Amino acid sequence: MNKQFFKFTALPVGIFIVLLYVTPLITNFFHASVSTYLVVYMLMQVLLLAVGPMCLYKNEYLDSLKDFKKHVAKYVLLAVVLWIVIAIAQVISAKMTGVSASNQTFINSVTDKGTLLSFSLSIVLTFVAPINEELIFRRILIGNFKSYVPVWALIIVSSILFGLIHMHTVQDLQVIFPYIIIGLLFACAYVKNKYNIVVSTFCHIFLNFVVSLIGLIAASR
Repeated sequence: MNKQFFKFTALPVGIFIVLLYVTPLITNFFHASVSTYLVVYMLMQVLLLAVGPMCLYKNEYLDSLKDFKKHVAKYVLLAVVLWIVIAIAQVISAKMTGVSASNQTFINSVTDKGTLLSFSLSIVLTFVAPINEELIFRRILIGNFKSYVPVWALIIVSSILFGLIHMHTVQDLQVIFPYIIIGLLFACAYVKNKYNIVVSTFCHIFLNFVVSLIGLIAASR
């Protein structure tokens, strides 16, 4: 039991924590450049992708993908509806606070540079990061603990944690609301569709893709 817990829960979560918090600390300690940090960040994202969805949870992802293909039109519509709701929540938050999250500002500043590094980062943030975040916050935090904790409680906790990992300054707490809403919507999509992790992952990728596309269009004008 302990080995299974470490393998399927502690190991992916540990890599995710290193990715988010240990990597920037180490790069700052060695006074590494932003480019170096981003390269390490992307490598850690790929490592987590390889360990989690492509190895430990491979069979479940493949089974979930089969069901997804049977109802693809339904899930595309779901992704569009969720994107609209999230966009409204972000507009409301922006009007109320007049502040944008520092991580989003940083991402925009890096991905708009048109270099190979910025292109690679855009790919990772659009496709790889959503897969990993859904693994951690939906499949593991909800899926692995639903037998011990009420699902509604797991949805709330995972959504708050999802919001918090996108906050990097005290000021960011003013705009945590949209991220919690995103977490709640993706968690509900995961639970209501029979714990199909591909559904929430697709919705997450769709959201990031649309945001990236809008950013590229805006930058080209």
